[in-house]
Formats: sequence, structure tokens, C-alpha cells
Amino acid sequence: MKILLLFLVMIGVVNATSPIFVSDDMNTIRKVTDPTHAWSFYASNFLINVFEHKYKADYDEGDIMQVQYLTQRNDVTDPPCFEFEILEESTDKGYHLINVIIKHDPKKETLYCTRPFFDPYSVSSYNMHETWNKTAHNRTRVVVFVNHEQKPYVLAIGTNEGINVADWIAFTYNKLRIQQWSGILTLPWSIIIAHIVAVIIFVLLGMDDVLSLLILFAIFSYIGNLGDMLYNYVRIRGLEMFHCPTLLPCLPQDKIGMDFGVYAWMHIFTPLTFLVLLSIYFAIREDRTDCLCAIGNWLEVHNNIDAIALFVIGLASLSSFQPGAYLASFWIFCVAIIELAMSRNAYRESRVTIKDVKMIQ
Repeated sequence: MKILLLFLVMIGVVNATSPIFVSDDMNTIRKVTDPTHAWSFYASNFLINVFEHKYKADYDEGDIMQVQYLTQRNDVTDPPCFEFEILEESTDKGYHLINVIIKHDPKKETLYCTRPFFDPYSVSSYNMHETWNKTAHNRTRVVVFVNHEQKPYVLAIGTNEGINVADWIAFTYNKLRIQQWSGILTLPWSIIIAHIVAVIIFVLLGMDDVLSLLILFAIFSYIGNLGDMLYNYVRIRGLEMFHCPTLLPCLPQDKIGMDFGVYAWMHIFTPLTFLVLLSIYFAIREDRTDCLCAIGNWLEVHNNIDAIALFVIGLASLSSFQPGAYLASFWIFCVAIIELAMSRNAYRESRVTIKDVKMIQ
């Protein structure tokens, strides 16, 4: 129960948008459910017969309506400029209609038509083009039209950021899709290389225990994920992410840049904590002769306690919102299940032995 409460607390304190990946052949209007929640609609391409993407959202009086438009940022070249055209009208059905038309403006090719934006949760970079924000004074429907001239884009709708259970479960999938959308898909290769290194270490140390190999897989799942996040953070820092909110000379305190605090907490300190815990466990498990031998032998005898400790580490690891941590939890659970199976077999063998002794007597 305490572990579940920890998960709920972690989900509640993480502030981020919920990603949705739009189909390339979307030629009908898409309804945005709960538009006050922060959603990010990722679109990669338009098909030949699709000329625009359309979204609609219904708001009640007092709701904050917000629409943001972002594109990829993989280099420091000036991106195309886009603008919002706002058309408002009242309808006979008793609600207000607002059309937000997002279109390419070739006459607005200036140096400051966009600003860089860094997302510390997915470790990705964007060009922020426009933001429209308004409070609904009555029942209001907002319809957004995205011009087909820009292919990879993100349409952000809503202001109430927060990770829900569905986002938590699908975080690894979402992370991979965002990297794929940005054109920088590095995470799978980082994980694969880390597991290859784990196999090399397993062979070089002369190990022959499958459980030790699985624990090494778990440790290097963290390392592979951590290395990938560090690489992408360093890469994004080279994209001139710092900028000034005005055209006036920029003072140091006026610079808007990358949020290192959130990034470091999610992608460095939290994974390192589990990496250290699992490494200590591995050291205790493999040490049978030095100062830790007593603890190692005790865990070897008490398999149930050993398995429970692994389950706790694996469950807690799931709350770190890391693809590598999810994979590490899978390997940890495998080790725990094998430990329980070994403990059960040892118990059965002990019962058979006692029974045989009684029969002999």
C-alpha cells in the first residue's frame, strides 16, 4: 500500500503535458476532450490528399483557453515563421465560436519570429512560434486549423499540466515516439549498447549465474538510459537555447534557457539512486569472502527476504519515469521471481528429506 501511495504522489507532483500522436492521414476534425488539461498533439507529416489538420475544443465560462504552436529544433538555422489568425463570431446555438488559423507567413521571415523551448521531461527541443491565451466569458468552441506547409509540428492545448496514469504506463513508448518525431532516435541504441557491455563484463568476470547476468542487465539499463539523457542534453545545449524575451540588450537575469533542475532530478539523481542501490545489492550478492560475506550468505539462505527486497526496488524504480528504469524493473522482477521459485523448490526438497528420514526411522 505504501508503494502505491508513493506512485500516486509521484504522478501528482510531476508537471508535464500529455502527448498524443496524430495520424498522418487525419482528414476529419479531432475533438479535444478535457481541453483545460495540457495536451501536446504531435504530427509528423501530411499525406498528399490532406491539406490541413483541424481540432475543436469546447470550454465553459471561466475556463482558460490556450493554444501554442511549436516545431522541431535540431539546428540553429532560422525556421519558417507562422502566425495565428483569430476569427471570432457568435452562433445561434448560444455559444461563442473562435477560429484559430495557423499558417505560414513568408513575409515575416525575421530573426526573432520564434523562441527556443526545452522540455526537461522528454529532453527535447522546440521552436515556439505563437501562443494564444484567453478566458472564456461564456460557452465557447475553439476550432484550430493547422496549415499543411509545416510538416513536423506540435499543437499544445490547455494549461493544467500533470502526468496521469495512462502517461505513466506509456512513458517509454511516448519517449521513443517523441525522439522519432524530432528525428533524433538514440534511446534504443543506447540501451542495446549498454546490454552488450553488460554481457562483456559478465564474460570477462567469469560469471556463470544467470541471475547475475539479469542483475547486470538491470544495472546497465539505468546506465544506458542515463547516458542517452546526458547525450541529448549536451546536444540540445549546442542549439543556442538561451534567448532574451525582448530585442533590447540581454542581461544575465533576463535570459530564458534550459530548466536544468527538473532535468537533473528526473534524469540524473533519481536514476543514480536506483543504480547505486542495485549496484550495492550486486556487490553483496557476489561477495562471499570479504566483509560483506555474512550479509550475502544470509540473503542466499533467506530467499524470500531477498525476493521481497528486489520487488520493492523494482516497484520504486517504476516511479522514476525512465524507459531504462522500466526495463531495469523488468529484469529485477525476473530475478525476484526466480529467487522465489528457487526458495519454493528448496522448501519442497527439505520436506521430502524430512519425510525420508522419518520413513527410515
